[in-house]
Amino acid sequence: MARAKLKPIEERDPYAATVLDAFDKLKMEENMAKTATVEVLDPQTENLPAMTKAEKKRLDELETIIKDNIEGFFKVGFALREIREKKLYREKFGTWEEYCRVLWDMSDRYAEYQIKASNVVDNLTQNSNNCSSFGHLPKNEAQARPLTNLSTDAQVLAWQRVVDTAPDGKITAAHVTRVVKEMVEGFTEKKTRDIRERIDRAEQFSKPFRSGFQTFLDVVWEARANNWKDTSKKAVLKHIDELRAIVNES
Repeated sequence: MARAKLKPIEERDPYAATVLDAFDKLKMEENMAKTATVEVLDPQTENLPAMTKAEKKRLDELETIIKDNIEGFFKVGFALREIREKKLYREKFGTWEEYCRVLWDMSDRYAEYQIKASNVVDNLTQNSNNCSSFGHLPKNEAQARPLTNLSTDAQVLAWQRVVDTAPDGKITAAHVTRVVKEMVEGFTEKKTRDIRERIDRAEQFSKPFRSGFQTFLDVVWEARANNWKDTSKKAVLKHIDELRAIVNES
């Protein structure tokens, strides 16, 4: 007789979600440190259509933008994004990486930074009516890069704080990084505090479990404070995934 498939533990027991919340927080921090992988199509192996006259004209227009604005990351980022998404490089170059390296002398990773940074500026511009201090926008990719790890709403809040707290009104990449770090730490601290309080209040947890889990949170905080020098974050996340599987099977 086939064994019935169990629902995820967080659906069967809402208090279990409190524990899994903490695990997910570690996952989020790990993902924030990763750079998005760029999907590449190789025309030598993919059956892509030939470039149309309209596409060739648009490619010339976009590349002109890049040449004229190589210092202006906002327009450059949007031009690069459209070229990548529509594969407008395919007539002369086999891959996106080759196009970036040969024509623009930049890595595909740096091109991704430019694209993400331009997306940040676009988001800030669209939400400028929701902020009172948007007399400035990021002037370069370095100022926008720290914001790329935040959600679109958090980007707006962070930039508002950057503008409000800039020393002598001067915005620097270092200041943006500091503000973003403080915000992330604040989010993490509040999240952890909420988890601790929920566990303390929950009658479904035994005293040994409460004590053990609070200790677990303590050592996680200590490891984070030491920038994971003595403890591998990757290994911790791996074992948390294994523990999640065990809990879900029970």
